[in-house]
Amino acid sequence: MIQVFTGPMYGAKSLKLIEVYQYTINKKKDNVMCFKPSIDVRDFAKIASRNHTLELDATVIDNLSEIKEHLTDKTQVILIDEAQFLHGSEKELLDLSLLGYDIYVAGLACTSEQTPFGIMPNIMAIANSIVHSKARCDDCENWNAEYTYCIAEKSGEILVGSEQYIALCENCLRKRVRIKGVKK
Repeated sequence: MIQVFTGPMYGAKSLKLIEVYQYTINKKKDNVMCFKPSIDVRDFAKIASRNHTLELDATVIDNLSEIKEHLTDKTQVILIDEAQFLHGSEKELLDLSLLGYDIYVAGLACTSEQTPFGIMPNIMAIANSIVHSKARCDDCENWNAEYTYCIAEKSGEILVGSEQYIALCENCLRKRVRIKGVKK
């Protein structure tokens, strides 16, 4: 089974992983392995949520193929945070799922320019279920933000951090795009 948690920045995706961890440890006593990409240095080697105080220790990887190297005989559940930054093939996750592992993946489906982000669209294509979360819109303050928007100047495709981004609903994104103009 592969379940994906996606949505904008501040959409509580990492919190969903923490909730899965708590449920799994408290109810099933399964062995859980947590992973995150090395490029995400905000909470290095931790799965952390801005909405929760609990942090999970995570094994840092760069490629999905590295996951199987860290699994033990007791591992039954795999949690992956910020998957959009990982490399490799989604087939690695599919193969693990077919071997009986339950896999929970959190990540951004789109960049702040609203284009597919890394490997996330491929992971979503093989997922058994996808949970799309929303966040509070930074402009109108309604809880219907589905988009991440960069308020800083980006010199490359990826700018890791959270202070440079806000969450916007569709109407507020449209307003900002009209003001800023669409890049060609």
